Amino acid sequence: MTTLPPASEIFSLKALAERNPALLPENRLRWMARNRTRNGLQAAGAIYDSPAGELLFHEPTTIAWLLGLTGRAKPGSAGRAMSSERKRAGVSRADDPALDRSSSESFQ
Repeated sequence: MTTLPPASEIFSLKALAERNPALLPENRLRWMARNRTRNGLQAAGAIYDSPAGELLFHEPTTIAWLLGLTGRAKPGSAGRAMSSERKRAGVSRADDPALDRSSSESFQ
């Protein structure tokens, strides 16, 4: 059986946005909730589907997830890793076939 967090740490989307307006504005929370299966928020245990149809957030887990402490890679880490690999291989952006845009059609 799953251990539930204390009820004092569970909030609706609006209530969590009101508690943390600078870090978790309502629009950001809506995006996070809409993409919860792709972005790892649900797998991290930060969001619950209530029987009433409302999404509920576990505040400490949501904040830890947002800061990249659990359940996801930090933003931009994949792009920086690719840059480092190109530098080690001695490939410039202009020589990288993955970044070649000359072969794609332009939509003018």
